[in-house]
Amino acid sequence: MSQSSVAVPIPTYMSDAERAVRIDLAGCYRLVALYGWDDLVFTHISARVPGPEHRFLINPYGMMFEEITASSLVKVDADGTPWETPRMRSIPRASPSIRRCTRSATTPAA
Repeated sequence: MSQSSVAVPIPTYMSDAERAVRIDLAGCYRLVALYGWDDLVFTHISARVPGPEHRFLINPYGMMFEEITASSLVKVDADGTPWETPRMRSIPRASPSIRRCTRSATTPAA
């Protein structure tokens, strides 16, 4: 059975740059699963969404890496608060050390 290529419309709240990052990140999750580098549900890979806001894409809680798609990723801020999520999904709660790391990685150097 062959698969056809279908163009998926970009939602009004998503830029071309965000869509590209979503596709790349979902592919990264799938490759990590393919090579057996995933370990249960508390591992994650994240990517920063291009733009002036400090938003990140992360996997929804409870999904296996091989199940992640570009549209299933959740956009969050540095505190883990979901932003512009089409369907509310549960996300892993970040520990304070993770939040500090995220903030320090996104703070411009003086």
